[in-house]
Amino acid sequence: VVSIVMRGIAVSFNAYIHRKTGAEAMGLFTLVMSVYGFAVTVALSCVNLAAVRLTSERCAALEDCGADRASWRFAMRKVVGASCRYSLIFGGAAGVLLFLTADAAAQFLLKDLRTVRSLRVLAVSLPAISLSSALSGYFTGLRKVSKNAVITVSEQFMKILVTSTALAMILPGNVESACLAVVGGSAIAEAWSLVMNVIFYLTDSGSP
Repeated sequence: VVSIVMRGIAVSFNAYIHRKTGAEAMGLFTLVMSVYGFAVTVALSCVNLAAVRLTSERCAALEDCGADRASWRFAMRKVVGASCRYSLIFGGAAGVLLFLTADAAAQFLLKDLRTVRSLRVLAVSLPAISLSSALSGYFTGLRKVSKNAVITVSEQFMKILVTSTALAMILPGNVESACLAVVGGSAIAEAWSLVMNVIFYLTDSGSP
């Protein structure tokens, strides 16, 4: 239900951005997202599925042996540690690769050098996206999806707040700045999502 509602809000917000920035800025944003989408796929590398599988399997084993709370927390810390290390490897590698190749991608793939700064801003957000995905999988494996729902809602509203504020400050302005404001809002929202995930993890009991 939360995913459906957030999807509807995202569509409405994208329509608002289109009206606010114009077709040229949205076209530039679409170019950026075509490269960014591939980078996100590499950064995630099924980390969410891996975290869900590891967490659920460990939960089943701990329930079968009647483990105490301390054992739960120790076991879950190992699962989260492994998932986060995995996510950092792929998220960090994807971020570094996108950051270093932003000029080449803008020049040879997108044929528009105005996308360079936006690509580099999004590259910085890739490790945060990967780590958030690992922690989200951990909560799903524990059957604590309400935490994921809260994070999703807060992330979306943070994106709307930051992007709307940035656009109000720079418009009317050039197309590159408008695109940068939109991707910057997305990057800040991803960082906020990671902060929320970390807070929920630190305050979590480690058991369903």
